[in-house]
Amino acid sequence: MSSKISILMAVYNAAPYLRESIESIRRQTLKEWELIAIDDASTDDSRAILSNYAEADPHIRLISLPYNGGQGKARNEGLRQAQGDNICFVDSDDCLAPDALQKIVDRFEAVSYTHLTLPTTSRV
Repeated sequence: MSSKISILMAVYNAAPYLRESIESIRRQTLKEWELIAIDDASTDDSRAILSNYAEADPHIRLISLPYNGGQGKARNEGLRQAQGDNICFVDSDDCLAPDALQKIVDRFEAVSYTHLTLPTTSRV
């Protein structure tokens, strides 16, 4: 599957928010995306929730880290495995507007020197 954008989501004990956050990604108008969810050794149901999504949706990949190393380590692991043309970081308690990824990709494609774009998000 070709992806215009890789979404990296570092997750640690975010079970109450995960479903709504992931569903906001799945509802995107842009369909060429991959979500790399990096579970940073959560002790709640986060890993199980992520696993269920990864099994059900080929756009979603789960990386399970053996110990909690923090958001930076989790994001770096996701970056190593990202295959999209662009990278976007989304926190596990954020929700994206339905056209957020399309706007990000459009901006990157329109301006060759763009290095940073912030999507429209809301807290769940």
